[in-house]
Amino acid sequence: MPWHPSLSVGIDLIDDQHKELFRRADMLFEAGRKGQAKEHVGELLEFLDSYTKQHFIDEEEYIASIGYSGLEEQKRAHAAFVRQLQELRQKYDASGGTLR
Repeated sequence: MPWHPSLSVGIDLIDDQHKELFRRADMLFEAGRKGQAKEHVGELLEFLDSYTKQHFIDEEEYIASIGYSGLEEQKRAHAAFVRQLQELRQKYDASGGTLR
């Protein structure tokens, strides 16, 4: 799914981070179409691990700065995503490089 301006939240920092996430996901999908996904999965998981943590910090700081009432719900969603990503990474590492 390519980035589209309709996905913008109107905050340049957050939008730029989202664009990078979309770009990386697109790279993985393209590698999958070419039968090269295995070479890119580990790289993408490592990127997501560090990038999403920083993105979530930035997003939560912004949300707090505007007094958004759903901050705690957003934090829980972020924490759940980080846990799922950690589980996926553990499965990938334990499998020797597959996501089965």
